[in-house]
Amino acid sequence: MRYGSIYEFTAHPVYLTLKVSARRQQAQLAMLAEAEREKEKRADSDKVLVQRISRLEQISDLPGPLLAGC
Repeated sequence: MRYGSIYEFTAHPVYLTLKVSARRQQAQLAMLAEAEREKEKRADSDKVLVQRISRLEQISDLPGPLLAGC
């Protein structure tokens, strides 16, 4: 009964520690996932850029300075 009266309005310190730890871990996982998404977006944009450059290089009537060999 005394235990109930003590912890009726407060949480147990171990519970709070676990809860804070779980929130930190979730936040870290979310940050890692976001970083991975950004990395993939950059890689995709790099691929698109390389494809566009390749297409432009294949056009034979481009001025000399725009061609890859110059």
